[in-house]
This record gives sequence, C-alpha cells and structure tokens, in this order.
Amino acid sequence: MATRNNSRTAPLRLVGRIPLDKQRESTMATRNAATYGGAHIAKLKVDKELEALEKGYHEGYTRKVKILTDRLKATLAVIEAKRKERLRHISLMYEAELKASGEDLQVVGTNLCFEA
Repeated sequence: MATRNNSRTAPLRLVGRIPLDKQRESTMATRNAATYGGAHIAKLKVDKELEALEKGYHEGYTRKVKILTDRLKATLAVIEAKRKERLRHISLMYEAELKASGEDLQVVGTNLCFEA
C-alpha cells in the first residue's frame, strides 16, 4: 500500500536551522512584499513620517524644520537688504538726475535772460 506524502504528515527537512517549509513561506512572503507591497510600504513610511512631522514629536524633524526656517528667515533678510540697497541706489541716481536737469534748466534760463 502506497503512503500519501502531503505537507501535513511529511517530516520537515531542515536547511540550516530553519525548516524548509518555514523558509519557503518567508521567501514567498518576501517576494510578494517586494512585488506587490513595495510601493504600499513606501507610502506607509512616508505617511508615518508626515504624521510625525505634523505632530512635531519626532526630534529629528522638528530640528530640521527649525534649521530650514532659520535658513529661510536669513535668506529673506538678505533679499530684503539687497532690495533696500537697490532702491536707495535708484533714489540717489534719480535725485542726481533731477539735480542735473535742474542745473540745465537754470543754465537755459540764464541764457534766455542774457539773450533778452
């Protein structure tokens, strides 16, 4: 009489210290996770990090946000200082141009007085 050899009654063969059936299950689970769940796992990781960032309890993120905020404030201060300097320069140039044109008008006015 032939005996049936199914996985429930068959003895487990050992590969190293892990039974062959357990090794096969973990390999299949890893393969399935890599094939189908990789994007899902990455999305869950990003969602978890965003949640930590929103709640502010992850010290690495709060420190990073503080550093980036300080850097942004410094950059905005530099931009504002450059803008003010540019406006001051334009104002000085405009005043010099007005003064020169005023002097030209005085010269023209005195020339007209002498001609008259």
